[in-house]
Parts: sequence; structure tokens; C-alpha cells
Amino acid sequence: MAMNNEIVHLELQRYDAISLEEMDAVKLMNRTDTKYLMRLEAATQLLRQLRNECRMLVVEGECWGRYRSQYYDTSDLQMFYSHITGRYPRFKVRERHYSQNDLSFFEIKRKSNGGRTSKKRLPACPENQTSIEALLYSLTPFDFASLKCVLISHFNRVTLVNKAKTERITLDFNLSFNSAACEQHTLSFPQIAVLEVKQNRRCESFVSGLLHQSGFRPTGMSKYCVGMFLVNRMETYKRYKPNLHEFLKLQYA
Repeated sequence: MAMNNEIVHLELQRYDAISLEEMDAVKLMNRTDTKYLMRLEAATQLLRQLRNECRMLVVEGECWGRYRSQYYDTSDLQMFYSHITGRYPRFKVRERHYSQNDLSFFEIKRKSNGGRTSKKRLPACPENQTSIEALLYSLTPFDFASLKCVLISHFNRVTLVNKAKTERITLDFNLSFNSAACEQHTLSFPQIAVLEVKQNRRCESFVSGLLHQSGFRPTGMSKYCVGMFLVNRMETYKRYKPNLHEFLKLQYA
């Protein structure tokens, strides 16, 4: 992991920085997401090519953060099965900790059949518990008491924004997954990188054009779904099998 960090850091040293305050103009809490899966070496090459087109988010002097996500679902995994069977609308419910500013948020993501993702969040703290339960009830068909933690994931994230401030690009690497029941047992995937382009609306851009020219195609892979399959040793659902196969093939190529 230390070697991965050093390789990525070398590519980021030449980026112009953007602050968290400046990023407020590009929150994109209602957006389209286009995701790409690749080896870390390919991702670092893309970082080299994007440095004249994008700025890099810097928080507390750090150019990436370590994220910890706890995913919640019902006892019969209704949200998970909605994802792998392609049902809409579908939801992700998680608590995410951001290392750069040491903050945690309870987050709800909803994806519509039009391909748009909306996200709402509240600070994850005891005094917000009533508000969190009310938000969950108002946005999803679930109530807080019916949910339990089913997966924990960790990853490093670099966030870029194009200079026109019309899209954000996130690069996740050093992925690992844990069972909620046994956090000491970790599955790590140091060769994998997940790049995501986030826009108000899907449109042509330098970033998406570069990805296309470099031979990358969008993927429907979800870190949550892949982690659930691998950590819980679940039987692969036929519709999702290509995404899982692509993920493992890149790691062990």
C-alpha cells in the first residue's frame, strides 16, 4: 500500500490545488455517474494526462483521504439484490468516515431508472439520530430499525475537478473489504483502481474522451456489490457475474 501511495503522490505533485470551500460549486448531489475499472498503473498514467485539465482537491494539506464506509441493508439484503438485479429505484445506505477532516456522515443514495444519482447526508453523531431516522424514512422504503451493517470497505480517494468546474473525477485505490461480523479478516485489492466521472448531466468532456481513446469503457461494477460477493462468499448472480469477473481478472492479471 505504501508503494501505491508513493506512485500516486508523484503524479499529483504537479497538479494545481482546489480547496474544499471552492469545491462547494461542484457538489453534484444530483448527478450522473460514469464508472471505469482499471489497473492502478493505468490510473496513474491517466493522472499524468489530466494534470493540465484538472485541479486536485486538497484538504488539511493532504491530496487524498482514506475513506471507511459501513453499508447497511435489511436482513434479507433488499438493497443488495436490487442492485445486482437492476431494479429501480434502488438505494445505498451507509455511514462514511473521511480521514482528511475526520468527519463522518450518514449518507443515502438513490438511483433512478433515468440513470441519475441523488445523495442526501447528515453528520453521523448521536444528537442527529432522530433526524437521520426521519431522513431515511422520508427518502427510502426502509426504517432504521430494520437495517444492520453488512459490509465495511476502505479505500484511498483522490478527487479532481475540471477547470470549468462542470465535473468531478474521483479515483479510488487501495481497496479492501471486511465482513461486518469480523473486521479483522480483510480482503485487499491493491492492483485495482476505480475512476468515476460525475456530472450534472451526461455530456462529452476531455476526461471521458481521453478514457474512450485509451480503450476504457464504462462498467456497472459497484464496490458495495463486489465486496458483498467476496467477503460473504455469496454465490455469484448470473447478471452480475461479468462485473465480478472483470474485477478479479484485473487484480490477478
